[in-house]
Amino acid sequence: AFSRLNQIANATVIRNRLEKHSRVRLVALDDAFGHNFSHLWVTGLSDRNFPRPSSPNAFVPMSIVRDFSLPRGTTEWELRYAERALSYWIRCADILCVSSARSTIHGDCYTSALIHVYPPTPVLNIQLSREERTNQQLRLSAPDLEIFEDFKNPLSIGESGQGGSAILRDQATCPFKAFARHRLKARPLGKLDFGLSVRHRGILVHEALDYIWKTLKSQDALLQTHQLNAIILSACESAISMLGRQKIVTLKGTFKDLELSRLRILMAQWLELEKSRPFFTVIGTEVEHETTIGQLALRVRVDRIDQTENGDSLIIDYKTGHSSRSSWSGERPDDPQLLLYSVTLQKTNKELGAIAFGIVRSDKTAFEGIGIETGILGISSSASTLTRTDWEKKRSEWLAVLTTLADAYVAGDAKVDPKNSIVCTRCDLHTICRVSELQQH
Repeated sequence: AFSRLNQIANATVIRNRLEKHSRVRLVALDDAFGHNFSHLWVTGLSDRNFPRPSSPNAFVPMSIVRDFSLPRGTTEWELRYAERALSYWIRCADILCVSSARSTIHGDCYTSALIHVYPPTPVLNIQLSREERTNQQLRLSAPDLEIFEDFKNPLSIGESGQGGSAILRDQATCPFKAFARHRLKARPLGKLDFGLSVRHRGILVHEALDYIWKTLKSQDALLQTHQLNAIILSACESAISMLGRQKIVTLKGTFKDLELSRLRILMAQWLELEKSRPFFTVIGTEVEHETTIGQLALRVRVDRIDQTENGDSLIIDYKTGHSSRSSWSGERPDDPQLLLYSVTLQKTNKELGAIAFGIVRSDKTAFEGIGIETGILGISSSASTLTRTDWEKKRSEWLAVLTTLADAYVAGDAKVDPKNSIVCTRCDLHTICRVSELQQH
């Protein structure tokens, strides 16, 4: 509140719009010239403000500023201006009082050297009314306030963790973001997009691939079918119709035809990649699971689970944006969704062999993951292939990371603690977040 008040005060232009018979006038420093006063009180004369810092015009060369002594251009000009102002105040007022603050939000202040020659008057020696003296005594005798941080509000009994893996992602990104989004239900106003948004295009890809693999069910069917183009067309039309049925967005006419063409080409590119994989069977799409991480109960939906040639399971999470394995590293992973899926299947006793992003973009179709040898390009590199022992160790490490995040959320940890500066530039909670005030202090 204080920071906001300070911003408003700095942005307010002082204007002489006082009552006609008012005997008190409030003027800015530059507007005091040309007036006579019975009493004049000039405030803010600290070493920071008097003389003021120079402020030369950025579009005027400094040689011209110095040669012609342009206003506000040099410290010498500001010093002469301050001396003239002080001399004028002494002449134009019967009684002159000048003052400066002891401290501001920027630190301690000292009285300007230009007014040191005048005898100081302590604040306590200024004549106050009886009411003012009483108020001052109350302030001076008041006990010191106890200051403590209050950023915890634990989940109440029966309060669930609605939000799935997004809770853990936001908790890792910034605890306050998780609190605001998933407990306060804070959401930004929707943005008006022309055509389909990035989110809508992602939904179309997920829906179309779900339709395709519920129809084909295995790589053998993919390789042997003579109706692949028809299946792709039906999948794309079904996905577009779903957007309309759920009242997300309705596509018609040429716009629908263009989106249908784009989606068909993208699906064909992705299925060509699937054909090059070692044998697999799709054992589930859009599979829902309920799991508990630490003290937090979550419901998750896995895009797809394959059974690979060696009998292990492979979890695939479709991505239409930029994604990489680096988003799974550290104590505060950028995208813990697949990590959550991996430990969820571990609890269901399914033999999981690998996890991977399925990157589905017009400029790139690829797998990028980590796990036991699968023979899939993007998972089988030396950096991403693990022995079974190392793989189980890695999943245990992920479980520990997720448990820490889940327990912090349940405990009500809502500190304003962004993972990095990029988090704040992409955040949409600025109206209720106080990170800027913390940075100032």
